[in-house]
Amino acid sequence: MKNWKYIIIACLLTTISFAQTTVSGRVTDEYGTPISLADVYFEDYTEGTETDENGKFYYHSEQSKDTLIVSYVG
Repeated sequence: MKNWKYIIIACLLTTISFAQTTVSGRVTDEYGTPISLADVYFEDYTEGTETDENGKFYYHSEQSKDTLIVSYVG
């Protein structure tokens, strides 16, 4: 019976770890100048983050997506 508990816990931890995505980086223009306040989000997902004054961002999502979108108007 003890083995079943460990198997179930291992399955739950595996599912939880695969369902999360963390992305970080820096957004710059073609000259290497940081772009602040750019929107960063996964395609087809409504929530996201924006870059700080140094163009850096950190984004953690419970969804695992493929395409990262960066949007800036200015």
